[in-house]
Amino acid sequence: MLQIVANETLAKVECWAAKNKITFNCAKSQMLYVTTRQRLGRPLRVFLQGDRLEEVQVLRYLGVWFDRHHRWAHHIRRCTDRAGQLIHALSRSARIYWGLGSDALSVIYAGAILPVLTYAVPVWVKGLSIKYNTLALRRVQRRMALRIIKGFHTISFDAAFVMAKMVPIDIKIAEMVDRFWALRAGDPEVAGPWLEIDCNVDPSEWVHPVWAASVLVETDYEPCWSIYTDGSRINDHTGCAFVAYRDGNLINERKFHLADWCSNNQAELLAIAEALSWISEQNIPEDARKVTLWTDSQVSLDCLRNLKIRTQTVEWIRRTVWSLRNGNWRVAIRWVRAHDGTVGNEEADRLAKEAAMDEEAEVSFHLAPLTFVSRMSSDASQREWNREWNLSQKGRHTWNFYPSISARRKSELQISYKMTQALTGHGRNKASLFRFGQAEDPFCGCDGVTEQTWDHLINGCQLFEQERSRLIRKVMLTGELWPPDARMLVGRFLDPFSTFINSMDFELL
Repeated sequence: MLQIVANETLAKVECWAAKNKITFNCAKSQMLYVTTRQRLGRPLRVFLQGDRLEEVQVLRYLGVWFDRHHRWAHHIRRCTDRAGQLIHALSRSARIYWGLGSDALSVIYAGAILPVLTYAVPVWVKGLSIKYNTLALRRVQRRMALRIIKGFHTISFDAAFVMAKMVPIDIKIAEMVDRFWALRAGDPEVAGPWLEIDCNVDPSEWVHPVWAASVLVETDYEPCWSIYTDGSRINDHTGCAFVAYRDGNLINERKFHLADWCSNNQAELLAIAEALSWISEQNIPEDARKVTLWTDSQVSLDCLRNLKIRTQTVEWIRRTVWSLRNGNWRVAIRWVRAHDGTVGNEEADRLAKEAAMDEEAEVSFHLAPLTFVSRMSSDASQREWNREWNLSQKGRHTWNFYPSISARRKSELQISYKMTQALTGHGRNKASLFRFGQAEDPFCGCDGVTEQTWDHLINGCQLFEQERSRLIRKVMLTGELWPPDARMLVGRFLDPFSTFINSMDFELL
């Protein structure tokens, strides 16, 4: 039955192609039979322009490899192979003691490796439900993380990712997919049913490009009306306002409260939109239809110039300016320096701050900016990563220093070959080498009976007593006892701790 339907459909395609003078290269055309069955029946005989199409197990389309059962293992293997080649090439320039530093490698990962691993990820994200696929991606990501932190290959996934500040690839992919569906498709399940997104409006509602491009174009003239607009965001509250003057006399002032998730830029644009709305409602003689709107937000002016930005407020401003000009108005939107003593701008700024802090005021605008939705997705991935880090049984030595992901992200630690060993517990210390069969015993040379763990090396090993004395002095001058909590060493005492670790002579281990 499927074979009959496929041939009938391709016959219709041939008729359409003939009418439009289109021909197909059958030698380059292939057929993929997508099914959930483990065992297939007889091969399908499907023809295009009289030639039988080759049936394949995987099919590449726009860089994505589709397989018969939609398990995506082949596509993920292709991605990991390509990323692995890039990482191998980088390894020649990223040695332990010289070459590319951790910051440079992090930039390369974000700009070159991650895009390869996540290409077209909304298409194949369901493949991550198969554990093998997730592990394949994590293995490649771990290779890059080890190069960033200059660590030993025995370091676990979890510790390597935390040290490199690298979100695990499966969690990062979930974040990217959620953001994609929220921003591109407006999926309410991602952004939340209570949240509407301030995304670009439908193209059918766009202002003509000529109108849009001419919004800020206006010759000099002496305005009868001067309207100052401003937006403000204080303590996670947002407001905006405008004040209108005619011939130097204050005529009207209004302020508006926005939803708490709204941005300052949205407030600036809303103030301009509300000012235009008010002036368009006034019954003014034609000889007095000259108005200049002043804003101290250069970002708002750039938004109005940028034809790629088609949000609801921006499009409304463009349309209203064009409508006013068709009504014999002369309209200009210009920039004024903030906090420069301009009376109108200072008054608008004061009213905008009042509106932001007035929590009982009616909300005039509630659309969430794209940055807020991105931040929601990022926060969700951080929570999931933090949960995974706390539940993991691996990397517990590193966990003692960084018990939360936020603590590592806020840390200003400078990665080095020695520091990575101290914070992961994997390196040239004898306890670690003995664990992996690379040393005859785990005992430290300082007394021959204490295991040479990094806790011992940091807190009490006599081999580094002189170097440690400076660190102890710094700690005790603050009133803390020695040894302090591991979190303090990478927090309050990070600088002297880093100096101590990097001054250690590893040849003594």
